[in-house]
Amino acid sequence: GATVPDWLDAAAGRLVGVTLIVLGVVVVVTLILERGSFRARSRWMILFDASRRVFNRSGNPSTHAHDHVAIEGGHHDGQEEVLAGASRLSAPTHSHEHTHIADDEYTNKAAIGIGAIHGVGAETPTQVVVFLAAASAGGVWAGLAVLFIFVFGLVIANSAITTASVFGFSMASRSQAVQVGFGVFTAVMSIGIGVLFLTGNDAVLPAFFAG
Repeated sequence: GATVPDWLDAAAGRLVGVTLIVLGVVVVVTLILERGSFRARSRWMILFDASRRVFNRSGNPSTHAHDHVAIEGGHHDGQEEVLAGASRLSAPTHSHEHTHIADDEYTNKAAIGIGAIHGVGAETPTQVVVFLAAASAGGVWAGLAVLFIFVFGLVIANSAITTASVFGFSMASRSQAVQVGFGVFTAVMSIGIGVLFLTGNDAVLPAFFAG
């Protein structure tokens, strides 16, 4: 069958190595700059954050205007009713633009999209085996049964892993020491594996890392 040229495989490996090293360095810099408030973040969140910083520096920050109850000495544009306990009070207001720093949390759509991309990439080899098994199962219904069992097992397994991960992450996120430790481990592994890919020594890695 067709194979990937050696030069392309080597170039892709070096590209992966550079990416891992850059991300590892970013984690190290973040650890230094955010001492006492470091939060472990995924590669996607790091990339999204970098993209937002570039966008904001290009002169296109996220801004919008809305009314606020005016503080003393502020510019008053009118009067606004303010709910205070069970009573409504009339207070001066003013309107001005705010530049908002975008939240670095995933939206539901982003989380689903990232999960789908990772799911397709991680499960592709398994899917090939399953489709081959279904095609040779001996009939349409037998093939459908194989696919159904695969999908059902996949949903159950992924749901169990996700649930355990969420609870574990929730508990770990409350400890700054755990966050920093995880960040250091991630940076060391990312830079170390990146160097192996960049120097062409990725063959020493387990198949899970080297592909």
